[in-house]
Amino acid sequence: MNNKKICKFCHHYKLTFVIYEYLPIKSDVFYCTKRKTVAEENDTCTCWQKKRAEYDLSLQRFEQAEEDVRALINALKQ
Repeated sequence: MNNKKICKFCHHYKLTFVIYEYLPIKSDVFYCTKRKTVAEENDTCTCWQKKRAEYDLSLQRFEQAEEDVRALINALKQ
């Protein structure tokens, strides 16, 4: 990961999407969730945080995944 403290490498820097004919498509507009404003890649601010991976390893999520796989198997059998 890059060590530059610019918005492009910040945890709060998020992509935005637009709906085009029922499909989400990545937009050229980026958003800072901390400042709640549109952000440019090379902007800097005092809210900068290193990007971190967040995982949902809860039991509820695995149970939902198992149900989804069972539904797919049943749909493919028919």
